[in-house]
Amino acid sequence: MNKNNLIDRSYHLFGNLLILILSLHPIDNHKIVFTCFKGNSYGDSPKYITEELLSKNYPVNIVWLVQNSDKMRGQFPCQVHLVDYYSIRAIWELATAKIWIKNNMSLLDVGKRKKQIYIQTWHGFGPKKDVIDTGGSNIKIYLKLRGLQAKLISSKIDYYLSMSDPQSEIFRNAPGHQYKGNILEIGTPRNDIFWNSDIELTNKVYSKLNIDFKTKIMLYAPTYRQHLTLGEYDLDFKSCLSELHNKFGGKWIVLIRMHPAVKDKYNISNQSSDMVIDVSDYPDMQELLYVSEVLVTDYSSSMFDFALTRRPCILYTNDIQTYESTDRSFHMSLDSLPFPQAINNDQMLDVIHNFNMVKYREDIELFIQKYVTKEEGIASKFIVKIIKSIIIPDNSEKNGDC
Repeated sequence: MNKNNLIDRSYHLFGNLLILILSLHPIDNHKIVFTCFKGNSYGDSPKYITEELLSKNYPVNIVWLVQNSDKMRGQFPCQVHLVDYYSIRAIWELATAKIWIKNNMSLLDVGKRKKQIYIQTWHGFGPKKDVIDTGGSNIKIYLKLRGLQAKLISSKIDYYLSMSDPQSEIFRNAPGHQYKGNILEIGTPRNDIFWNSDIELTNKVYSKLNIDFKTKIMLYAPTYRQHLTLGEYDLDFKSCLSELHNKFGGKWIVLIRMHPAVKDKYNISNQSSDMVIDVSDYPDMQELLYVSEVLVTDYSSSMFDFALTRRPCILYTNDIQTYESTDRSFHMSLDSLPFPQAINNDQMLDVIHNFNMVKYREDIELFIQKYVTKEEGIASKFIVKIIKSIIIPDNSEKNGDC
């Protein structure tokens, strides 16, 4: 266990003790606490639930726990209160809030009080298994302890959100979840974005990244390897862009979004600055998916989200055998999915050159009917209705001004 993980676990264990002490204080029935990836971003489903709540102008106190409140203030609506994640104040907010909304688990969840409501949105559904669920590891005792921890945390959750029956089955049976409570198969709030035709959003992303509005985007968004190696990320961007131009026309650019576990180690300085932009620190992955014409990933759950756009997604799986045998196993075979695969750069160019959009869209529709069938663009609205029924049963509203 590295130093950061030790600090994290120590804080969470201390936090549970403090929550127990603070349980003597009454719960604030109008307070909701959000966390996203342990406070590292304003994004994923918690963001979209927050913004739907704000649009309703309900009398709620919205608190986000973030890693650096001063640095991140500009990402948030002014009505949202920010509290530093590793702080005593954060424990206070959790101990006294009526609702918790999170996109991953932590040891702090164990301290949830009986009269509090915990909504788990989870952060992705894709082919790869969670590290606790995979059979490729030799550290069986550690994984067993992690499984017991997941079971304990899951027992504290009141609602899990799911995009399909297959995802719900994973939540029920996978060692990393083992959830026996209420699963709401209503879709994923972060994916509501794909049901909107929002030129203002497109303009915002292009302007923020200083991209010409006529340029088409290929988003490269691979996941990480447990040993945090970088050799797998050898995609030839220049050749890909040339082939995309030949196949689909227009000017293209690559946006690279590395996983947080390796983004500080990956260096794009050897790439041409006019064709590659590092967006690893861009806070909202869904906005990047929204504006991209093509997604290239490997084993990331982003492929399931991007399928809703019906645009081309290609899997660059140059280490597939090693990954499956030593890193993660899969919930389903990659060959059963509609996304064409390439295991080297030459194959990648062939995949682009021979891409059959008609066949791809037929296969995508079948995929959606099986794996993301509950996505209808209304998940945020559904959750906000549940929140309203819990904490604001009357029709009162408040002034939404900051």
